[in-house]
Amino acid sequence: MILSYFVKGAMAQLMSLLGFLIIMTHMPLINAKVPASASGFFTALFEAAKWDPIPYVDDVFEFIFGYVESSPLSTNFESLGYETTLVTNNLGSLYFLLFFQYIWFFVVILATVLSKRCNRFNNYLERKNYKWNYFVGSLINNYFVIAITATIGISNIKFGFNTPSVALNISNYFCAFHLSLCLFMFILITLLFIKSKAISNGFKNKQLTDEQRFEYFMKLKTFDNKFGVVFEGMKVKNVNLVFGYHYVQMIRAVLMSISVVFMNKVLIAQ
Repeated sequence: MILSYFVKGAMAQLMSLLGFLIIMTHMPLINAKVPASASGFFTALFEAAKWDPIPYVDDVFEFIFGYVESSPLSTNFESLGYETTLVTNNLGSLYFLLFFQYIWFFVVILATVLSKRCNRFNNYLERKNYKWNYFVGSLINNYFVIAITATIGISNIKFGFNTPSVALNISNYFCAFHLSLCLFMFILITLLFIKSKAISNGFKNKQLTDEQRFEYFMKLKTFDNKFGVVFEGMKVKNVNLVFGYHYVQMIRAVLMSISVVFMNKVLIAQ
């Protein structure tokens, strides 16, 4: 029991550190000056950010969608791996991960609708925390990168059938899809907040019997198994803090994306 608390706390600290590293990695986009004493660390950090686990991923996109000559927005973007203005190429292997997640999302929806026929499959997913935690957690952790790539795509979006290659049209569609995905995350977090707040109110109601309190506790445990990633590193009962934290992080990602792409020459926006 004690060990589980230490492990849970360590994982929460690790996720918090990863979120902080994402912001640090994108420091060149806001024209931040790196101290000379830390230049070696940041150089290694930027090289790690550019690493892609799937080799020749750009060649794969060229084979699937065709190739369009597209220059980066600036050398700062190029140094972090945003070497084009196409959403697919900038996401790299992360695009394939997101693609399979979209498929997984519809599989989960279908299994939920057909709960009676897929009862064993549903129980397995909930027991392994694969049903919603995996999908929601991945979107939360990748939200910043999705917002950046979608905003870069908007800056070079082109309409019509006279574009040099189908790759631009495909990138436009993915750009719009990723923007709708960002909006979907706001709605999803709101719905989770409403549900969690309704459950947590059971602990504050003094008129409930012990049996009713236990029932509320079991509902909260079920909710945690499904959406526990939303409360990662936070107090489960403090749903106001959870709601505010995720919204602040998402709004910060959107505002930073807009400022570094469309207002990169306006110092006050940085």
